[in-house]
Amino acid sequence: MRDKVSSRQLGIMVFLSLLSPIVRLLPVSSLALAGRAAWLSPLPAGVAACLFALLTNMLAGKLKPQGGDLLRCSLGRFWGGTFSAVFALWLVFYSGIVLRVSAERLVSVLYPEASPAIFIIATSVALLAPLTMGVRTLYRAGELALPLIMGCLIFVLVFSVKEIRLRYLLPVGLEDAGAAALGSLPVMEIFALWSYYLLLSPAVTDGERLGRESVKWLALAALCALLLGLITIGSLSPELCAGFLSPALAVVRNISVFGTDARVDSVIVAIWVITDFALVASLLGIASRLLRGLAPGKSKVLVPPAECAAVAAVAFLISPTAEGAARWSEKLAPLVNSALCGILLPLILIIGLIRKNSR
Repeated sequence: MRDKVSSRQLGIMVFLSLLSPIVRLLPVSSLALAGRAAWLSPLPAGVAACLFALLTNMLAGKLKPQGGDLLRCSLGRFWGGTFSAVFALWLVFYSGIVLRVSAERLVSVLYPEASPAIFIIATSVALLAPLTMGVRTLYRAGELALPLIMGCLIFVLVFSVKEIRLRYLLPVGLEDAGAAALGSLPVMEIFALWSYYLLLSPAVTDGERLGRESVKWLALAALCALLLGLITIGSLSPELCAGFLSPALAVVRNISVFGTDARVDSVIVAIWVITDFALVASLLGIASRLLRGLAPGKSKVLVPPAECAAVAAVAFLISPTAEGAARWSEKLAPLVNSALCGILLPLILIIGLIRKNSR
């Protein structure tokens, strides 16, 4: 049972993991495309993501993979194993990118003169625990972390509402619908990450509820993205918001709690740390499952430390500068994730159904 999770646990982990790129990339990535209407961009993106989740979950459910391997059930042993390796290697590489960007961000806020190396090493070591204890332990920890994250989000919402200036958000008319739809592209690139978790669908104990749970948590993630844009753009203005690396942090630093100018940076830092760790740990857990399927036996012991070492190596080597690492996170990674999750994986599922029906 250590490799089994409920549909609710998987949905919660998807939500926590999506918050990581949402807080890291939005609304800045949408502002360049949508301008003032960027705060509305999560709406069409959320609808598209929910429909896509229902479709891909339906395709995966019809395959009914035996042995818990969705890719090999779809493509056969050789090609399924090949694409399992492709997905696993990219997930490890992408996790290294997220770890590096997370470390750079924490250093810039907490210890501006320090090196991100200590955070990279400490997180890589900490990742060993959830990877060796099994999927169920990690996803149960996600359930326990959810109230803390929701409390932080509600805190930011309640105390930042009074800073919103409607003149920065309105007027928005039908003529802005096209801009909002265009600005939804970076948001959909983030929501495409959901498809990686579909690879865990054979491990879900109540698979018939996975579609509904996925839609529920994706919709909540879209709502959080909408509120993030509403608060940051409404408080800072579109022009000023576009100039910040972390508009959410800038807003939180201006929060006044009960008339005091207390610094509450730790609220955003807590969201960063928990959601970044959830994203990296869960993606490595998926990669570990794929790799163990390729080499059963001792790989159960060897894969977790090898993954942690590889993630640390990627985090150190992708770029000598923080700006270079940010480009990997903002430019290359979303494109690859969109190609793998939005195109390749659905195509694999369709091929699997065609093969199954032709037997």
